Amino acid sequence: PSPGRYAGGGFDACAAPAQDVMSAWLVASPYKAIGIYMGGSNRFCAQPQLTASWVSTQQSAGWHLVPIYLGLQPFCSTSTKQYHFSASNAATSGRAAAHDAVVQAQALGLASGSTIYNDIEAYSSTNTVCTTAVQTFLSAWTARLHDLGFMSGFYSSMGSGVRDEVAAYESTSYVRPDFVWFARYDN
Repeated sequence: PSPGRYAGGGFDACAAPAQDVMSAWLVASPYKAIGIYMGGSNRFCAQPQLTASWVSTQQSAGWHLVPIYLGLQPFCSTSTKQYHFSASNAATSGRAAAHDAVVQAQALGLASGSTIYNDIEAYSSTNTVCTTAVQTFLSAWTARLHDLGFMSGFYSSMGSGVRDEVAAYESTSYVRPDFVWFARYDN
């Protein structure tokens, strides 16, 4: 399963790099993990390199792949992403996103048990309706991924998504993701 057991540096790129670049980086860089934007309605980079063959080649070479799904964003997002979920369709949208993410992962040859990270960009941290919608979406995403044999990852901002997830950690109202990956944009 991706990314597997790994401790060390990694990076993500909007588009999967060409094979010659991946080979050079594997030898010359300290990084051995790469985030791959493998699906979602808000994924904005073309992915001509990202195929099942590319995935297999990178895994065989020793890369740890971190699947990232950039799907619907909260209606209250501070990002400029085009497609959003609402408070009223958060659960349905989360389940649908998880289903699509698994279809995309399987098409790339990513094994069951892999962790797929849902990228939720920064959103209003003072809007309680927004916070509830994000947690509802993420809970439905996580439950559906588990139903389909995958692990749930959550990639978000320290100032909104991660903060809210930590605050709800003990809540039995939501299914928690298995892993959290945070971003802090503070210059």
